[in-house]
Order: sequence, then C-alpha cells, then structure tokens
Amino acid sequence: MNDTLTKFIGLYLRYELADDYLGNDTTAKAFDDANDGALKAGFEHLLASRELSREEYRDLTDVEFPSDDALYEYLQTAYGYMYEGSGVWPALPDDI
Repeated sequence: MNDTLTKFIGLYLRYELADDYLGNDTTAKAFDDANDGALKAGFEHLLASRELSREEYRDLTDVEFPSDDALYEYLQTAYGYMYEGSGVWPALPDDI
C-alpha cells in the first residue's frame, strides 16, 4: 500500500469521518490530483494484493470489520464510488 492511500484512509475513512465522506467524491479527486494519481493506483494495488489486514485498517481508522472479506468489499465499493461512478458510498459495519 502506498503512502498516499495510507494518508487518505487515515484522514478521510477513519471512524469520525467515514459517514460524512458520503457524497464527497470531489475530495478524492482533488487528493488524487494533488498526488499525481497515486491514490487511484494505491487503491488498485491494494484491492489486487489484499495486503492490508483488518487489524491494520482498524489501527488507521478505528473501524473494525468482522472479516478481511468485509473490509475488501467496503474498499471495493468505495473505489467504485470514487472512480467508476457507482453512485453508492459503502456503509460502515453495523456493530462498530
């Protein structure tokens, strides 16, 4: 996972802000533009490699997923919203 994605997750997807991020795809685009496309590249690499564990994600965000599969479903949906125009921002787990 690259540093740009780590910063983005730590800043915008942490527990206090993750739900507020809903509808703010311009933030991701601006963040990505400022970092020469490294955010999108970082997401693509992470989704392919699945190198981030749910414990590591929790340490960055204070959000705990019930499984790695649930985490990567969330991240794939977030990627789809930000880069593929899916129109759906993922919900955080109910039991956090």
